[in-house]
Amino acid sequence: MDMLSFLGTVDIFKGLTEDERKELASKTEQVRFADGEAIVRQGEPGASVWVIVDGTAQVVKGVSGGKPNVLATLSSGQVFGEMSVMANGEPATADVAAQGAVNALKIPGNIFFRVFHKNPRALGKLSRDMARRYIGMVKR
Repeated sequence: MDMLSFLGTVDIFKGLTEDERKELASKTEQVRFADGEAIVRQGEPGASVWVIVDGTAQVVKGVSGGKPNVLATLSSGQVFGEMSVMANGEPATADVAAQGAVNALKIPGNIFFRVFHKNPRALGKLSRDMARRYIGMVKR
């Protein structure tokens, strides 16, 4: 897979320059997860930003009535972990687990943070997107 091209298709990275996407791609690792495998665990420090390449993952917070409280289902091109990274490694607020096989990109948080802070326009868009997602989670 051409990581640089894929990153260019992901909404939050579209505002970055090609050089900025190259910087991200050069430090990004491709990781595969089996069905049910945890990608992120609630309470763990946010050290990475994740991008789903293919497959789906569920964002789950706690259990209600014996069933997991599913906050979201993520698919190709969707990003998670950026809120914890941008909050200086605050613990993850939910579990994220693979639903079937998942191929994801793992971007080191320090690289993500540095790249976005060099580009005020992209940082502004990221901030607005994170605020919208947070408000959506609070309303649930």
